[in-house]
Amino acid sequence: MTIVFWGVVVVIVSVLLAIIGQAVVQRLVPLTIRESNNATTNSIYAPLYVMFGVSLAFSLFLVSNAFREAERTVEIEAHNLEDIHREAGQLPEAEGGRIQELAESYARVVVDEE
Repeated sequence: MTIVFWGVVVVIVSVLLAIIGQAVVQRLVPLTIRESNNATTNSIYAPLYVMFGVSLAFSLFLVSNAFREAERTVEIEAHNLEDIHREAGQLPEAEGGRIQELAESYARVVVDEE
């Protein structure tokens, strides 16, 4: 079985247990007790919500920067490869042609396999 399958199973079981737990608590714990704990619960969860939001924003910022850096690196590599191919065209036919073939082969490997 794959990890995706087990991930789905864990999520489904967790959600079912949460629903069952909520139903049990609503039946066994009186409403007045549950309402009295709401203020305390809200004051505990409010900072957690803020921390989650800050963590999420920071993570998105880091991922965005990493993506932009990877994009820049690919552009630089593509321009360098284009320069090599163009410069090889100015060499004698045997050497220049071989270098151009190698550059084209490298470009194909990068596009197809990476």
